[in-house]
Amino acid sequence: MKETILIVMLLVFQISNAQLFGPAHLVSDGATTVSMVRSGDLDGDGYMDIVASIFENVVWYRNIDGMGVFETYQELMLGGSTSFSVVISDINGDTFPDLLVSVFSSDSVQWYENLDGQGNFGSAQLISSNVPGIQDAIAADLDGDSDLDVITNTQDDLTLSWFENLDGQGNFGTQQIVTSTVTNGRSVFAEDIDGDDDMDLVCASYGDSSIVWFENLDGQGTFSAEKIIAPPDVTAGVNELICIDLDGDNDLDVLSAYTQDDRISWYENLDGLGTFGSERIITEIAGLPTSIYAVDLDNDDDIDVISAGADSVEGVVAWYQNLDGLGTFGPQEIVEDNSNGTRSVFSEDIDDDGDNDILTSLWWENTINWHENYTILGNVDFEESLISIYPNPTSNLLTIQNQNGLDIESVSLYDALGRKVMENTESTEAIDISNLTTGIYFIHIATDSGIVTKNVIKE
Repeated sequence: MKETILIVMLLVFQISNAQLFGPAHLVSDGATTVSMVRSGDLDGDGYMDIVASIFENVVWYRNIDGMGVFETYQELMLGGSTSFSVVISDINGDTFPDLLVSVFSSDSVQWYENLDGQGNFGSAQLISSNVPGIQDAIAADLDGDSDLDVITNTQDDLTLSWFENLDGQGNFGTQQIVTSTVTNGRSVFAEDIDGDDDMDLVCASYGDSSIVWFENLDGQGTFSAEKIIAPPDVTAGVNELICIDLDGDNDLDVLSAYTQDDRISWYENLDGLGTFGSERIITEIAGLPTSIYAVDLDNDDDIDVISAGADSVEGVVAWYQNLDGLGTFGPQEIVEDNSNGTRSVFSEDIDDDGDNDILTSLWWENTINWHENYTILGNVDFEESLISIYPNPTSNLLTIQNQNGLDIESVSLYDALGRKVMENTESTEAIDISNLTTGIYFIHIATDSGIVTKNVIKE
């Protein structure tokens, strides 16, 4: 056992200055039951704006100065219907970002044209009004004709389907059904899972918590039967998934949020052909995670993970550092611990300083916020290498050596699943870990200049 731990430790050992995010910057406090937020340059000024799906309308907020000061620019009214998702995509091929919206209460999916490239949107253009209980709608080129088709995942009729963009200008064909066995369908993703240069589909079922993918057999939108990534787990509730390369091997893995089990997990694409490994848990304390996102937050050229929990007590907005670029994730780093009813999380460089900030929507608080990433600004710039721990491995006492005179405020220890197992705010020079079980832990040393995270082996 000891030898195994040491081998793993050699692979993942890394001293890192844990990324700190600033307090919430308010975008809007009038976003009634906001369900999704996304960011993109809607008006062509080079600044990242925000669009949100808000109860009976879709609203976009203009980034006035490029530094994250926002104003409401336009509201697209949905006529009493409730929208669940909104994504930014060029639907009609004119290079301007349009908006694709799923409208849950009217069982429809529609899009809004960016008329002038400056964020002035036209009226709704209906794609379909026969997608009962639609949860998610995305845009991707499924038939290889270089325009964006639309994919929908619904909860009421168990259907994953797509609509062909017939002319590349946003005129859509009839519904083409991929499967009618999705139990309470939620999230859907279109990516090249098997490396054959066409778009496959991955979808999640909230009802039975299965995750499956469908191979695009001919590159023209003819799909295979379902291929299982994660088998049913009826108590878990998969709410969202993302396809992204988490282990740096140039193929697409699958990241998932299991809402009812409070966990974030990922599945490795073992061969780049869509053969997936077993579940790899990142955390089990996500607090009813309803939304996830994955991006390089700390500018170390690998993909980190963000989660948003909707639980009114235990829900948090947090991130998890990819420690080795191979998909070994560190403990939970809290961004916002008062995330009452958070429904959506996203990441974009809101203030144009070269790092990715975090954008959130709080359903019950009716607010949209963003949190500044301090990586590039240097707010947490200090010589973290001058803080060391020894002996490592150890079976009892762990000594912290502080060679640069920093004020150490607290020392916390987390297990491999991100659960805090110890915290000490008084004695910060020697930590007794003799009562812990053998394994790998992460120690957080919080100073007045930032946080240092190190790996620890308990023998």
